[in-house]
This record gives sequence, C-alpha cells and structure tokens, in this order.
Amino acid sequence: MGIITSDKKAYWPDGCVPFQIDIDNSVFPTTVNRINTAVAAWNDLEVGIRLIPRTTQTNYISFQSFGGGTLDFCSSTSAGMAGGIQIILVPENPNPAVSCRIVHEIGHALGMIHEHTRSDRDDWVTIDFDNVEPLKVANFVKANGTGSIDVGSYDYSSMMHYCRRSFAIDPSKDVFIAPPTNGYANLLCSLGAYEFSLGDQATAARFTAGNTHVYKTFPHGEVNHTVDMRSWSAGWTITAPFSIGSKNYLFFLKEGDGWMIVREINSDGSIGEIVDNQDWSSGWTSAAIYTIWGKNHLFLLKKGDGRMHVNEINADGTIGPIIDNKDWSSGWTSASTFAIGGQNYLFLLKESDGQMHVNRINADGTIGALVDNRDWSSGWTTAKTFAIGGQNYLFLLKNGNGRMHMHQISP
Repeated sequence: MGIITSDKKAYWPDGCVPFQIDIDNSVFPTTVNRINTAVAAWNDLEVGIRLIPRTTQTNYISFQSFGGGTLDFCSSTSAGMAGGIQIILVPENPNPAVSCRIVHEIGHALGMIHEHTRSDRDDWVTIDFDNVEPLKVANFVKANGTGSIDVGSYDYSSMMHYCRRSFAIDPSKDVFIAPPTNGYANLLCSLGAYEFSLGDQATAARFTAGNTHVYKTFPHGEVNHTVDMRSWSAGWTITAPFSIGSKNYLFFLKEGDGWMIVREINSDGSIGEIVDNQDWSSGWTSAAIYTIWGKNHLFLLKKGDGRMHVNEINADGTIGPIIDNKDWSSGWTSASTFAIGGQNYLFLLKESDGQMHVNRINADGTIGALVDNRDWSSGWTTAKTFAIGGQNYLFLLKNGNGRMHMHQISP
C-alpha cells in the first residue's frame, strides 16, 4: 500500500501544507498550470491533506524552475516537513506527464517514500541493478525500516513506484522484473502510475486520519455551534486539558507508539499551535493532570505492566522531567484525581476484577500512601471524579450493560 517516514515531527500539522509558486507565470504559463493541476489533484483526494497558498508561514513548499529542454522529471528536497523552505524543482517541458511527476514529488514532501524501497520489495520485484544508471542506484536501495514504516502490502499501482524502465542504462530493457512465482508479472505494465491508487489514498490518509471537533456550549450546558474542526493523524487515545496562568493547553498521547504532543488552546476555544512534541515508549493507557501549590503534574500509567510515571509540567506548557517512577500490578484501567481540604488524591480502578485504590498525593507531586482499598464488581469502564459546592463525587459506568453508580467521596 505504501511506505512513509517514521519521523512524526515531519508530518505537516493538521495536514495543512502551505506552498508558493516561484515561477513567472507570464514566461512559463504551462508549467504553472501543471503545478496547479497537481495541487488540485491532492486537494481533491479528501483524505485531509490541504495544500494552501502560503501567506506568512515559515514552513512551506516552493515550486521552482528546473530548466527546459527534454527534462521530464521533478525533484523534491526531503520526505516530509523538513522545516523552512522545501523546494520542488519542476522542468519547463511540454510533456503532459510532468503533472504526474509533480504529484509524485508532493507525495515526497508529505512524507511518502518510493514504493519500490519497501523492506519487502524483493518479494514482489527484482531490480536489475546492472541496468540502472550509476548515479541513480541510491533511488532503488531498500529502506529496511530505517526511518520508515511499511504501510499495508506492496502496491504495483502506486504513483510513488518508478516505471518499469526508470533510469535504465538500456531503455529497451526493464529495470523491474517480477518474480515468476508470485503471479504478478502481468501487473508490471502498471508500474509508475499516472493517478492515485487506492493504496496511495489510504497511505496519505495516515497523516491526517483522526478527526477532532470543538463545540461551544450555552450557559445551561447545551451544545452550541462548532468552533474548530481538524483532521489529524489517527491513533490518539488519551487527552487531558490543563491551565497555567491565563493560558489553556491540551495534552495528547498515542498508546500505540507513545507519540505525545501538547497544544495551546486559543481564547476562542479553537486548537492552537503545538508547544511540545515527544516520542515516548508505547503502552500508556491512563493519564491524569493535577495541581499542587500552583505546579501542574502529569500522572501516566500502563495497564499492561503497571508502570507508573509522574512528570512535572513546565511553566510554558511543555512536559518536564520524571519525578516519580513505580512498578505496580498490571490491569489498572481508570485513573482520576481529586482534592479535599487542600490534600490531593489519586483514584485507581481495574475493569477486570473491580479492585479499587485511593492513594494520597504528596506535597512534591509524587504518589504517596494507600488510604483506601476495596473490591467492587468487575466491568467498570469509566470512572470520573468531580466536585460540586465543595463536595466530591465519583461517577462510574459499565460499558457492557450501562450500569451507572454515583458515589459521594468522604472528606
């Protein structure tokens, strides 16, 4: 299906890619028209990728001239967002195929890599390296998982795959040869496609597959109009809001691969810029944020092995150092914090067997002694604590049968 960069920091935020055309339209109108055609092709995919004309953005794509004559290939400077200006060189050539080449190079700028460099490439094609131009051999070397992720299965029809005789020394002979045993030799005629395959579309959607909406609420709690909508990458499993002074932030974490970001929340409720972006270990399933003496802390827990961390949150909203680190029993599925009379507590619950713990949170933010320990019925999938008029409550809900409990929390 595809291959993409594994560097998540190279994904364009929200799938939004600013660009500008640094070619004189009055001199090369055909070239400019083909760039616009390629841009429109990406925007028409409806996978969340949006190429927009650049205004003041510092990270953007610049389409520039690559000379004229018989050149019919393009060139891109990097796979994914590199930071700053990224140049895509476009030839001033009347060949209509140039538009397809531009689509291919935009794919690189998004983070897509040549299909024929997948780690499983040799199961699907054989490359006649003796027939490859010496200066182009590097374009055929397998990625082998270094800085890349194979997505789905091999796609002969991908527009990120080279043609049968790309960069051939002898253009009458194929560079790509299908192994006779896999039954796909007849598909080699499709190599170097001039349009998006279904695999290309699914691969591109990996950059933006997670939708998010923000709604404004009425004073009495009714949901009002949408104030923000985004298409982000898929896989976010944990979110937690917090405030520092007059600024509000939203913490995001993916259980699958440990990717963490913090975004500022704008004054109108919309989601703002990324202020922190880190790659952690995978498997974090619960998170809670609490404040002690004006200092925010982030509690993290892994259901699989009971690993627990507490991190300080810095004054600028970034996640700071680990201040507590313990190995507990596995299986904890819910975590929530509450405060009574200036003392903070951590509530924990296991869905599988109903075991419940309440721990005191120490003044330095670390997790302290156990103060309550009970065995309840199993199956509780949601646990939230909240306060009304100085009284704390615990809300419990079972996904399986809809059973709900509301508990008062004793002072």
